[in-house]
Amino acid sequence: MLVSRVGGAWVDDLHLDQPIAELESYSPDKTAAHTISLSARAALFQLRGTAYGTAVVTDVVEEEAARWLPDYNRPAGNRYLTRVRLFIRPTA
Repeated sequence: MLVSRVGGAWVDDLHLDQPIAELESYSPDKTAAHTISLSARAALFQLRGTAYGTAVVTDVVEEEAARWLPDYNRPAGNRYLTRVRLFIRPTA
C-alpha cells in the first residue's frame, strides 16, 4: 500500500486543510489487490471524528472509487488506485 498526498488546499478563512490522497494497493493477484484497496478505504472512513495531536479529521470523501490500473514498471503486478479528500481542522 502506498499513500501519497497529491493535492488539496489549506482554506485559511475556515482553518481547514483539505488534502487529496491517493491510495495505491499492490499485489501479484488482482483479487488480493482489490481486497487491500477496499480494506484501506474502509479504514479511512473510520477516521471521521478522530483527533491526532492538535487536529481532528472532520470528514472523508471518496473522490474516485477503487479502479484497476496496470503497472507498466511491473507487468506481473496488479494495482488499484483510490482517491480521497480529507477535511482536517485544528482543535487549538
